[in-house]
Amino acid sequence: MKLFFKRLFGGIKPEPEQQANDVVVNSAPVFAEHLTLYYSVSCPYCIRVQMAMARFGLTIKRRNIHQDDVARMQLLKGGGRTTVPCLRIDNEGEASWMYESRDIIRYLQGVVEVAGTD
Repeated sequence: MKLFFKRLFGGIKPEPEQQANDVVVNSAPVFAEHLTLYYSVSCPYCIRVQMAMARFGLTIKRRNIHQDDVARMQLLKGGGRTTVPCLRIDNEGEASWMYESRDIIRYLQGVVEVAGTD
């Protein structure tokens, strides 16, 4: 079991100075209103994404699909399945859906880097 969690969370370190290519936590939080994370509290991959969000200092809307039936139906209708984590990206009236936790984390890292250059 220990090995499972080590592999699952191995790529996420709590200290931002661990590696040169890590994103340094922003001093001011970043709110990305065009993003929504669909998640479940019992999903380890959802926890991985939320840990990365905290490390990046990123705040986005979150919808727990087990407590919010409307969110679950939005996920099913928009993304075609109820797999979590899922990041909904709204871009000029169009929504795209990203399901893989590592892809979501890479995308969120880019959001923080772009916000840091503004």
